[in-house]
Amino acid sequence: MLAEVRSGTEKISPLTNFNINFVDRQKLKMLEDQILNLLIIFESLYSTLSKLKHQCKSHCLGKHCMDCTCSSTIDEFVEQMHEAQVNLKKAGVLHKRAQGTAQLVETPFYPEGHII
Repeated sequence: MLAEVRSGTEKISPLTNFNINFVDRQKLKMLEDQILNLLIIFESLYSTLSKLKHQCKSHCLGKHCMDCTCSSTIDEFVEQMHEAQVNLKKAGVLHKRAQGTAQLVETPFYPEGHII
């Protein structure tokens, strides 16, 4: 099966005919900044949970603890650290996508044969 050749003036996608104004660019920049804030929050959360887990381990008396719940608390810290790490990775991917979108918006599209 061969690909169908179309004319050079025919629209390839319905998305090629839209305008992005200054307000749209500002919204995109604000979104990118909010995603950066998420990255900082999740990094900080992970670090805090890690320190709390370490403190809990170091202060637990083990067998000498009466009604010790340290083990379950440490397990919960580990689980929350995993969740923070997953969300950190998701925010990182989202940030890369936002950067890519911003770069596409900033790069002018010149049709084939256009002379600058």
